[in-house]
Amino acid sequence: MREQGRLTAEMVTQARAELGDGEAVLLPCVGAITGRDETIILLSEAPAEELASALGYFGGPLAVAIFAAVTLTELSAAEIATLTGVDDQIVGEEIDRLESGGFLYHQQVDGTPYFAAGNPPLKRYFAKRFAPEHRFHP
Repeated sequence: MREQGRLTAEMVTQARAELGDGEAVLLPCVGAITGRDETIILLSEAPAEELASALGYFGGPLAVAIFAAVTLTELSAAEIATLTGVDDQIVGEEIDRLESGGFLYHQQVDGTPYFAAGNPPLKRYFAKRFAPEHRFHP
C-alpha cells in the first residue's frame, strides 16, 4: 500500500472514492515499526463528527479521523496529513494535543516519529466499530 514507506495522495483519493456513503474504508499497509501487514481506517465525515460530539474533550472530527487512522497501524505526521487532507501544521498541532492527552504515542524509525493509538479501550471501540473483521491486537 505504501510506496517506499509513504502513503500517497493517489491512494487516499482512490480510497475516498471507494468509501462512497460508507462509514469507513480500510486501507492495507505495511507497518513502519512492525514491518507487518496492517490496516489504516479512513473515516467518512459523518461518523467522525458523531464521535467527536460524543467524546467531548477528545476533540473534533480531525482528532477522531487521526485516531481512527492509527488504530490498527502507525503513521507519520506527513502520512496523517495526506490521509486527512489537512495542512501539516494543523495536523501537527492536533497530534501534539492528542499525544499530551494520552490518546496517541509515537516511536521513532530512522529519525521519523510514527504515531499510534494509545488509549486501549477507545482503540478497541474503533477497531470493533470500523474494522470488525480485522484481527485486533491491543
